[in-house]
Formats: sequence, structure tokens, C-alpha cells
Amino acid sequence: MLKLQLKNLDKNLIGNIVIILSVILVFLCIGLIMISSVTEAFISADSTVTWNGHDFIIPGDSEATVTEDSLIVTSPYATHNVEIKKTKDLSNYKKNIEGQYDCGYFDVNSTHVMISNDKVNYAAIVPKDSVDFKSVDNLYQIKGNPQIIEMTGGDSSYMMSFASSFSNG
Repeated sequence: MLKLQLKNLDKNLIGNIVIILSVILVFLCIGLIMISSVTEAFISADSTVTWNGHDFIIPGDSEATVTEDSLIVTSPYATHNVEIKKTKDLSNYKKNIEGQYDCGYFDVNSTHVMISNDKVNYAAIVPKDSVDFKSVDNLYQIKGNPQIIEMTGGDSSYMMSFASSFSNG
């Protein structure tokens, strides 16, 4: 009698395992199809916006507002919000960059450099010949009153990534 129960148990157990594995595989296939279609929608939804002679890639989940003096990118993710504007008002630059030793910079092109202060999510693209890089006391001091491009946003890492991805229009 015990032998008969074990035989039935084995048949039922194997059948149940096959059914459970089949259901899991169906859900995995459905999930993979959904993920691939969502990913494809995000990849193909990116757009390009031209501002100040440069093309910027705007992610599919973001919107761009372009004026003559500014480019504002808004996203459902607060850290991906970026505002770029041309200005001759150097007050923000002087407050956030001049004399700060924890700023970083990189060459944007042969004539301009981007200087950023990650602590305050602020960066500026300025003419190289207008910045004092050598003075210890007046580090990053602006000479004259050049036009600069200020960048602010929700996250300094995303700002740098966004700025470094532009191309000449």
C-alpha cells in the first residue's frame, strides 16, 4: 500500500513541477517582451535640440524649452533638470567659482573651458583667456566682463554628462 502511494506521489509531483515551470516561463517571456518594448520606446524617443550653435540630446522622458538666451530641460526626475543660460552677470560665477579650491574644469573646445562646483550644482563655460588659472589667491578669477554660459541643475554629475554630450550644430 505504501508503495502505491509513493508511485502516485511521484507522478503528481512531476506533473506539478512541470506546470509550475511552465507558468514561470510564460511570465518570464511576457516580462521580457514588455521590457524590450519599453526600452525601445525610450531609446527611440530621444530628440535633439539646437541652442547656441550646439546640438543637445534631450532624453525621451524630458522636455526642452529653448529661448535665445537659455535652454531649460525638465524631467520627471528632479536630478535630471538642467538650465543653461548666456549671461554677462558674473555674480553667480563670483559666488560659486572664484576662489573655490574644490572646483574642477575641463576643456570644452580650443577657446572655452567649463568650470564646475559640484557642491552647489553650478558650472560655467567661459573663454579660456578670461580666466586666471595660475593665481593661488584669485583662483578662477574672471578678467574683464565676458559673456559666460551658466549651468545649474539638480545633480552635478548629470549636468556634466549632459554638457559633455553636446555636439556642434
